[in-house]
Formats: sequence, C-alpha cells, structure tokens
Amino acid sequence: MRDDVRLGERAAAQLPHRRRQPPHRSRDGRAHPLEPCDAASGPSREEFHLADPKGGRPPKHGGEFLFGDPATWGIEQAVTVTSTRLHGKATAQARDRLHPRLTRRATWLDHDRPLPIIEGTVVRLVVERLPSVEWTWWSRTGATGAGIDRCWQSFLRRFDIEHTFRLFKQTLG
Repeated sequence: MRDDVRLGERAAAQLPHRRRQPPHRSRDGRAHPLEPCDAASGPSREEFHLADPKGGRPPKHGGEFLFGDPATWGIEQAVTVTSTRLHGKATAQARDRLHPRLTRRATWLDHDRPLPIIEGTVVRLVVERLPSVEWTWWSRTGATGAGIDRCWQSFLRRFDIEHTFRLFKQTLG
C-alpha cells in the first residue's frame, strides 16, 4: 500500500468521535478521505446539528405569546375563581416567567449593553360585570394563588377609583 493511502486512513483513525467513512478512491486507485483530517477539528457541522437539531445556542426568548390567540398561551401556573360583591365571579389565570421583548426606544435608547430580560407574570382576568377581558402584568415570578388574587383585586380597586373620579369630572365639571 502506498504512503498517501495509509496516511489518509491513519488520519481518519485518529478521529474516533467522527463517523468513519471509507476513503473515496479515484480512477487511478488513490484514496482520498472525505472529511478533513485535522486533529484540532471538532465534530462536523452535520454531526453537530444531528446532536442538537435546533442548532446554536439556546434561544434567548421563548415562543411568541399573543393575547388574542389562546393556542400560544400554554398552561397556567395558577388559576383562582372568586365571587365578588360588586363585580360578580372573577376568574384569574396566571402565566409565569413571561417577558416583553424590549427594543431600543424611549428609556432603552442610550443603553449600550444587551437589553435585559425582565421576567414577570401575566394575569388574565375575566369578570362577569366588566365589559372586556383584562390582562395585567405583575413583575414577580413564582406567583401563588394568594399573590394572584392580591394582584387582580388591586387592579379592580384602582379601576373603580379611576372611573369614579372620571364620573365626578364629567358630572361636576
């Protein structure tokens, strides 16, 4: 066997982590390895993508959360149902560890570093006697049922106060 054939096979044997392929033989019978035989090279691009089909680093942001599309919501971390005197039955559903995708506008315009990820809890509130579904953002994560109740009750109390003052301003001038 000639030296160049043995050299190609020996170099391929030194890379045990690679999938070995038989050397390609040209018409004149010489062997040509199909992969690079550099001892410093890591796994091939194909092997890397087979090991991790998504490839690359893990995503910074999870899947998109659309308020109008229940298919994107995932499962709730906490659900509470409470009967209220003024508003009827209130159902709160909390989804934890969501974050807005920040952009370099307004407050973040002069921020030189990568933008931070600010996680929180999104609470969906459905109340019998309110005209629409309300979404609130709470800056805490790991919320429990009691924390979710306190969050939406604070929101409703503020809602009542704001609308009372609005009524006074319209009526009294």
